[in-house]
Amino acid sequence: MVRPLVRPLALSCLALALGAGAALADTVTLKNGREIHGKLVEERKDEIVMKIEGGLLPIPKRDIATFTENENFGRYGGRPRAGDVAPPAPPAPARPGDKPGAGGEPAPGEPAPGARPPKAPPGALTKEGWTWAAGVPEAKVEELTPVRDKLLEELEKLGPTAKERLEKATPNAEERADIAQFIQQFALRNRRANAQSGRGRVGGNRAIIRGNARESLVEHGAKALEQLKQALTGDNLNTRRYSAETLKEIAPGGEGEDRKDVQWLMYHHDIPGALLTLFDFQDDMMAPFFRKEAHETLAAVTGHDKIAYPESTEAMRTPEETQAMRDWQQYWQRERARWTKAEKDKDEQRKVLTEKLEKVRAGQAPE
Repeated sequence: MVRPLVRPLALSCLALALGAGAALADTVTLKNGREIHGKLVEERKDEIVMKIEGGLLPIPKRDIATFTENENFGRYGGRPRAGDVAPPAPPAPARPGDKPGAGGEPAPGEPAPGARPPKAPPGALTKEGWTWAAGVPEAKVEELTPVRDKLLEELEKLGPTAKERLEKATPNAEERADIAQFIQQFALRNRRANAQSGRGRVGGNRAIIRGNARESLVEHGAKALEQLKQALTGDNLNTRRYSAETLKEIAPGGEGEDRKDVQWLMYHHDIPGALLTLFDFQDDMMAPFFRKEAHETLAAVTGHDKIAYPESTEAMRTPEETQAMRDWQQYWQRERARWTKAEKDKDEQRKVLTEKLEKVRAGQAPE
C-alpha cells in the first residue's frame, strides 16, 4: 500500500502490475536511472523507507523519478551507489544495409536489446552485487564509494579464486562418464597388417576410434584435465601416451577458454609432474615416442621452450635424453615452487582486500 505522496508516482503502472499476477516487490526508479527493488514500509514527509535485502533503506523523495507498486520482479535490490548513471539509451532501429549489432539486431553473442544482464548475488564483492549495511548514512556512502571502487579494482586484478576456477572446470556426472569412456578407448592396440586375415583394417579402425576419442576430449577441454592426469599415471601404456597427446592439444585453450586459466588448472593438478614419469619408459620399441611426447607436452603446458630434446629411436634412453629429462625435472621443481608462492601471495592479498571491503560495507574507512 503506497502512501498518498508516493502513490501518484505509481498510478500509471499499478493496474498493469495487479493484472500480472503475484506481487513480489515495489520498484523505485531514481532520477539517475538506478532501480531499487524491495517493499515500501513507511512514508515520511521528505522520504520513504524501503525494506531491501541489506535492511531498511531511506530514500529522499527529491531523488525519486518513478515508483511502481507490486511489480513482479523477484529479488530485492540494493542501496543506490554514488556515481551511478542512467542506463544507456536503447539502440536505434536497424536500417537496410546495417551490420548485425549496428542498429536493432544484436551481434552474435550479444544479449538482445532490453534483456537484463546477469546479476551478481546480493552481497557479492563486485559493483553489481554490492550492498551497504543497514543504517549507513548517505553521506558516508558518498564518501566511501570511491574507496570501495578502488579496492574492488585491486581485487579483480587478482583474478578468480581457486574455488571459482575449479567449479567452472568441474564436469557434471554425464560429462565425467563421457570423458572416462573416451579415455578407455585409448587402450585399444593396433595389430600388425595381414592381407589374408584383414587385421590391418582392424588396426586402422582402432586408430580412427582413438583419434575421434582424442578430438572429443579436446572439445571437453579443461573439464577433462583431472581425469587425463589420472590416466597419465595408469597401467596402460597406450592410455598414457595418448592422454599426453590430448593434453598437448588442450594446453593452448579452446573455444571460450583462456590459456592462462587452462595452465592454472594443469599446474593445480600437477600435470607436468605426471608427464615427467613418461621419461622412465625404456626397453621397448615405443619408448622413444613416449619420451618425446612427454617433452613436447611439457613445453606446450608450461610455455617453456628452452630445453633441447634430441631425436632418438633407441629403446633405451640416450645420455642426451637423460640430460633433457633432468633439465625438465629441475625446471618444474622451480616453476612449481614459484607458482605455489604466487598463489599463496594472491590468497593473502585477497584476504586483506576482503577484510577492508567488509569494513567499507559497514561504513568504516579501512586502515
